[in-house]
Amino acid sequence: MDDQSLREALLPSNEENDDESTVPSKPGLCLLRPFKQQDEIAVKKIINDATMEPMGEYFMKALFSEIFLQMAFLSIAVGFIGFSIPLTLCVTLIPVAVAVVYIAIYAAHAIKVMELHGDLSNISQVYQQDQDTGFWVAEVYDFMEGSELSAHFNITKKVMYDFVTQEELDRREINLAEYKHRSVVGCIALTHSLNSDNVRKAWLRRMAVKMEYRRRNIGSNLLELAIDFARRHQYKGIELLTTECHYQAREMYHKSGFTATMNTRYFFNVPQPTYLFTMSLKSSEESKKLE
Repeated sequence: MDDQSLREALLPSNEENDDESTVPSKPGLCLLRPFKQQDEIAVKKIINDATMEPMGEYFMKALFSEIFLQMAFLSIAVGFIGFSIPLTLCVTLIPVAVAVVYIAIYAAHAIKVMELHGDLSNISQVYQQDQDTGFWVAEVYDFMEGSELSAHFNITKKVMYDFVTQEELDRREINLAEYKHRSVVGCIALTHSLNSDNVRKAWLRRMAVKMEYRRRNIGSNLLELAIDFARRHQYKGIELLTTECHYQAREMYHKSGFTATMNTRYFFNVPQPTYLFTMSLKSSEESKKLE
C-alpha cells in the first residue's frame, strides 16, 4: 500500500477517535455556593478581566468619534504651525493621537479595576455580614484536566453542566472526588439598593463569568439564584446597571424579566450608553396566592 492510500485508510478512524475523545461521557457539575475566602484571587481575576474586556470596543468607537478627528488635526496644526515641521512629517503625528486615545481609555478602565478592589478585598465584610445580602460563586467540576478542557472548549463548544446549590450537594451526597478539574468561573453579588424611592430593593452587582465558560447557562443560573434570594428576603424589586458593550448580559437580563432604561454619559466626548435594569418581585407567599 502506498503512502497516499495509507493516509486515506487511517484518516476516518482518526477523526472518529478524536470526536469520541473530546466529548465527555456525562456533563460536569456546577456548584452555586456562597463565597469563601479562598475564592478571593479567582473572583478578582474574573471581575478584573470582565472590566477590561470592553476596552477594545470603547477604543474603536473613540477612533471614529469627533474628538479623535479634533486631536488628529490639532496634532498636525501644532507641529506644522508651532514647530514649523513639514506637513508630510506632521501627518505622522496621527499615530500619536491614536496612542493618546488608547492610553486614556486604558487608564480609565485600569482605574475602575483598582476601585473594584475596595469591596473585592473585603467580600465577607461587605456582602456576608448582613443576612439580607450575599456573594456567590459558580464552581465547575469537570471530568477532564484543565488543559484538556481548554482544548475541548476550542473544538466542540458542547460542555454543559448539571447545576446544584450547596444545600442540594449536601443532600444528594455527591462525590466530588471523581472529578479531575475544578475552578471558580463566575460570581454574583446582591446588596441593598441606594435609590431612595421608599421601596425596599436589592442592587445586583459583580456579575461576571469567565469568557470561555459563557453560553453554558452559568450566568443565568447565578442570576436566578440571586433573584430567588431577593424574593425570599422580602425585597420588592432588583436593580442593576450595565453598559452598551455587555451584549450577552443585557440579553440575559431581558430574558429573565428585567426591563431597561437607557441613559447616555460621555467620556472624552464619546457617548457611553448605560442601562438601568429593574425587576419587580413578589414574595413567595404572594406568588402562591396568585397561583
